[in-house]
Amino acid sequence: GSPESPAQAPIRCWSAAASLPGATSTEQAADGEQVVEEIKRIVCSECGFMRLQGSTVHSLPVEKRCRFEEQDLAIRTCLRFFVDGLPWAKRVKWQQPLFWAVRAILEAQGARSYVRRGYLYATAGASDTWVLLDFARARH
Repeated sequence: GSPESPAQAPIRCWSAAASLPGATSTEQAADGEQVVEEIKRIVCSECGFMRLQGSTVHSLPVEKRCRFEEQDLAIRTCLRFFVDGLPWAKRVKWQQPLFWAVRAILEAQGARSYVRRGYLYATAGASDTWVLLDFARARH
């Protein structure tokens, strides 16, 4: 990562909730929490250029879960980062290049990730638990 300059606001990437949304067992929840925390750690430490303002973890709606399961992906959780300065309009223009840049950083740090059909997925370590990553404009 890069050292924080005094002019930048501190990055507030906080811990996941005690119980990971969308988990179906205690073991899956613990594994999912570890994956979320590791991905969050990598993004927060290596992507300081994005001016991160926080993150949230939430379960995916049932209709999205079904779509992902049809693709043989057991993805039930979304990790969303809030970035200062992203434009409101034309999300499609900046989203894919941002996903590819973050994917390269994740891979360089030993996480597994891929971009498919307009979504960024990641996991850490030997886990089979994958998380959907998203980036949104920070609200002030």
